[in-house]
Amino acid sequence: MGASQARKDRARLPGEDLDEDEFGGLQDDVFPWFHIVQWCAEDADQGVFAWDLPGIQKAASPSRLRRFGHTQVELVPGGASHVVTEANKEEYVSALLDWRLRTSLRGPVEAISKGLRACVPSSVLAEAAQVLTPTEVHLLLCGTRDICPHDWERNTRMAGGLSSSSREVRWFWRTVHQWAEEGRQDRLQDLLQFATGSRRVPVGGFAQLVGFNGGKHLFTLARGAHLKPQSLPTSHACICTLDLPPWDSFKAARCKLLRATEAGGGRFDESTGAAQGGREDD
Repeated sequence: MGASQARKDRARLPGEDLDEDEFGGLQDDVFPWFHIVQWCAEDADQGVFAWDLPGIQKAASPSRLRRFGHTQVELVPGGASHVVTEANKEEYVSALLDWRLRTSLRGPVEAISKGLRACVPSSVLAEAAQVLTPTEVHLLLCGTRDICPHDWERNTRMAGGLSSSSREVRWFWRTVHQWAEEGRQDRLQDLLQFATGSRRVPVGGFAQLVGFNGGKHLFTLARGAHLKPQSLPTSHACICTLDLPPWDSFKAARCKLLRATEAGGGRFDESTGAAQGGREDD
């Protein structure tokens, strides 16, 4: 399961069924989790995935974990020599889901549980278990990826002489609202990560954003007096602050914001900011 998908899911308790709306998390760029689960519910004779499953005459490929190289996993004792057929596919998928949602997460979940109990009194955890669902605990710990541009704008302060009427600020919010209208939550998340170090918004929205010391710190747009018109914005993630250059046009502002979000998710060097123009989707 890819890292971005893994954060959406949680460990399942023994005997706990998989909710229908959680099947979407069973996707991977190496192993088609979702398709295997769907295959179990479909008639393989229909050739939905063009797999001649009844005719398979070789052992099923073992699932692989991408961590430090590849790790082969037997889903059941002696599973490496088992053949997946139409007759036993339900048993295979059941074992696959149990491994993915329970067994493979046992170590990390135990470590998280140990750390949580070291920080939070048992009485508090017991009370929380009575009033909070696992989804609500997930939101409290991790926040949400659903970014509301209006909430973001309402809970932003200006610094360095900028105001809501400054053209850099107007171009920044115009870009943010355009991405939201285009349904590009991924770009909003990239921008938030570039500026704050996190792709998620805390429970309560942007009014609850915190800085490096754990205290509330509103998202801040500051004048980048040290920057040139062709510069990328500069972020101070520990204080949730973005320095905006004195861009010459909205097109330049949108382009540089896009390049900043792209650079924030991968390799970054001086050539990124020095490059002229930049990619901008229609």
